[in-house]
Amino acid sequence: MEATEETPLLTPTPNDELLETKYDPVYDRFNSREKKLIVALVSWCGLMPYFVSGCFFPSVPQIARDLESTATMISLSIFAAAIGGLSAASYSSYYGRRPVYLCGMAVLFVGSLGVTISNTIPQLMFWRFTQAFGASSGLSVGAGVIGDIYKLEERGTAMGVFLAACLLGFALAPPAGGDVFHCPLGLLLAVDEADGGY
Repeated sequence: MEATEETPLLTPTPNDELLETKYDPVYDRFNSREKKLIVALVSWCGLMPYFVSGCFFPSVPQIARDLESTATMISLSIFAAAIGGLSAASYSSYYGRRPVYLCGMAVLFVGSLGVTISNTIPQLMFWRFTQAFGASSGLSVGAGVIGDIYKLEERGTAMGVFLAACLLGFALAPPAGGDVFHCPLGLLLAVDEADGGY
């Protein structure tokens, strides 16, 4: 038999067909519209870790000057993202994806508030650690969610959208952080601080 473009690379066996019919109902819980909505939400959560850390970078030199430190001391949140991603992935398989996402986003929110009120380097490092720990669940759990709702042969598009959104955070974060840092309100605060107020 000569191979053509239409010839499948792997021929299905009777065992494959049995497994396919056994697990089909699992992937039919959601209709196409609901699956797209879930992928959009998961992609948004996947965008958050890179967006949160990237928005912070344009202001690091000014924060280092304000707190009389170096930029190296301020950007030590990669370790927190690694620990958070590992723990979120393991807990999501036991407790479920949704509780891990909700807890992770709450920790991200609290960490972000803490970063805004930090007055010392130890405070800033603690809140940046908390922020990165909470944000990391978006990356590690996202692929699992897509694997839960799509069959293996349907996952490609959903994974592409998810990973594109994750990497979009790198592109959007520095301009967004720079715009916020250099907005008129930010300039007013910087001028007011230079004049001795605040």
